[in-house]
Amino acid sequence: MISSNFKDDENEKAGEVLTGLLDEDFTPDLWRRSDREKVDNAMKEILDIGISELISLPPDVLLLKLKEKNFSPAQFEQFGDLALNISDMEPEIQSKLGGHAVAVYEHSLNASKTYSFGLIAKITEAKDLL
Repeated sequence: MISSNFKDDENEKAGEVLTGLLDEDFTPDLWRRSDREKVDNAMKEILDIGISELISLPPDVLLLKLKEKNFSPAQFEQFGDLALNISDMEPEIQSKLGGHAVAVYEHSLNASKTYSFGLIAKITEAKDLL
């Protein structure tokens, strides 16, 4: 029971962190000065990996990490949104992050068992980065 409550707390914290990061308006100038470090630290807090580690992971390993953290389908989608937001600020890794976003969105779509036009549009957007 204690471990179940701990996992619920971790999941809730991850959701709050992702929501907070998605509420940010990233601009190139602020990204270089402070936002990149903020996102990197937040990712390390919820996933134990930063942006540099993220881009070196194959998409299937990323999916395993997110599953290990008990991400819900909605949190998978949020993480995909974050990957696309980061890719807007870092064009040199845009293709890699686009591939991650596609994998994460497709997992979210399959896990939710509900057809979502919004997710399909996000998958198409992410595929355009490949």
